[in-house]
Amino acid sequence: MRQIYHIAADVRIWLGPSTNESFRCMTFIAHLTGSRAPSITEPTTSAEGQWIEDALTSTLQVPLAAFVTTGYAFGQAFIIGTDIVSNSSRDDKAQLVLDPNGNLSLQQEIIQALATWRPSRTDLQRASSDGNFLEMARLIDNTLITNPTWFERMWVVQEIGVAETVHVQFGGYSQRWENCLRAFHYLHYVCNARLGGIRKATGLEKIRMGYSDGKRQSLRDLINETRYRRASDPRDKVYALLGLIGDDRKNKLLTPDYNKPVAEVYANTTLYFITQSHSLSPICGQQIEGRQNELPSWVPDFALDGDATAAPLIEIDGVEGLFCAS
Repeated sequence: MRQIYHIAADVRIWLGPSTNESFRCMTFIAHLTGSRAPSITEPTTSAEGQWIEDALTSTLQVPLAAFVTTGYAFGQAFIIGTDIVSNSSRDDKAQLVLDPNGNLSLQQEIIQALATWRPSRTDLQRASSDGNFLEMARLIDNTLITNPTWFERMWVVQEIGVAETVHVQFGGYSQRWENCLRAFHYLHYVCNARLGGIRKATGLEKIRMGYSDGKRQSLRDLINETRYRRASDPRDKVYALLGLIGDDRKNKLLTPDYNKPVAEVYANTTLYFITQSHSLSPICGQQIEGRQNELPSWVPDFALDGDATAAPLIEIDGVEGLFCAS
């Protein structure tokens, strides 16, 4: 099992050296949210990115904990293989959220809070001078969410999930994660300037807020939330989430063991879901196309992104199922 590190309070997501596009995006977000705008007027060269990559490449094998404990984590290719999980001493303080009793789900609460945010009149005027909002929405979606591979990888879910504060950084300029989310949701929900990656950003914030508030999601909900993410080892589609769950991590079916074949790991995870829910709903609605051949027919392939899966009728995300049969 991988060594456990404690994540620093402040995590910085480095998405690459500055470009004209990233500079425009960060300036727009700063103007819209009334935060500090970039102080540079020209995009930085790739030399600074290469310096960070070289520095991390030489330290990833052993001293990575020094970066993590001092308050830095890096996005893009530099966190691949670091496999950081959270400090297990915090697990007793968390409660699993399963029964909302008719209240808004955590995702709905987050969307509602972000979607009701509005910029001041002065900030709105400043942002309007940066370009058409539809154009800026497309640029932000491509530059900050869709193109960076950080939003596609599995282990970074813990990187941001356990962080107290998060900054998104391009080159030498950073912006608070909360300001990025406000801009994303304002464009998407208020201005109707759609961002294709809005769910990815919202999902990460839901996980982070659930962790910090002691209301962690179930493993089943987390797997659904992160199903589009990629892992070089298919077992990490499950193992990378164990530090964030509100389930019983001591259950023997969830014990990480990289000597087990993928089929056994996925089968044990499915058995855990069945015993937890007291039903066979966890094996319903599987995606058939692209399944790993070695998996038993009743075991879902958690490595798939679920794009070809039918809309679930089963309970998920703490919400009751949509059907009832006698």
